[in-house]
Amino acid sequence: MAGLLSIALFALLGTSMAAPAVAPEPTKPTIVDFNLVSTQASSPDLVTPALDGGRAITLFDPFNNDEFFLSLGHNKNLPVFELSGDSLSAKAKEPFTGKDITYHSEKLVAGQPVKMSRIPKGSSGMSFNGDLITVGADAGDFQMCSNVQGHSVIYYKAHYPNCEEFSFLQVVPRSEVL
Repeated sequence: MAGLLSIALFALLGTSMAAPAVAPEPTKPTIVDFNLVSTQASSPDLVTPALDGGRAITLFDPFNNDEFFLSLGHNKNLPVFELSGDSLSAKAKEPFTGKDITYHSEKLVAGQPVKMSRIPKGSSGMSFNGDLITVGADAGDFQMCSNVQGHSVIYYKAHYPNCEEFSFLQVVPRSEVL
């Protein structure tokens, strides 16, 4: 009888001591909502190696997962964003000529749109207004949104001539932005 009890007890414990379920890996953001993206700060696939000793970030298009669009090409031609002090820069290569392109912002102000000027000036196959990413219709809009659970959000929204809209975001510790 004791043997049967010990077998039953072991079977009961065995079912309750099963290996815990593995938590799903964090996914890339699929919606743009400042109240829902703070958990993305720990997602390693949103961070790229730093350029020039600064912290570099790559923003992803949620509609294409690992592809990014910023008037500089698409697919695997990923612009790299770098936060340096109170400004933001974007570095990439032109999709057709392979020339290096840099966009540099004005001083970042939390909650305010940011204009980014192209250096050097010139035309790009898909650039917005030639040399300046401006705020408004058919243009890019960089926006800082601070105080999101201790993080700041860099948010980019682009309106393309074919009326498609792409949005990108990255969450970084607030101290690294302002």
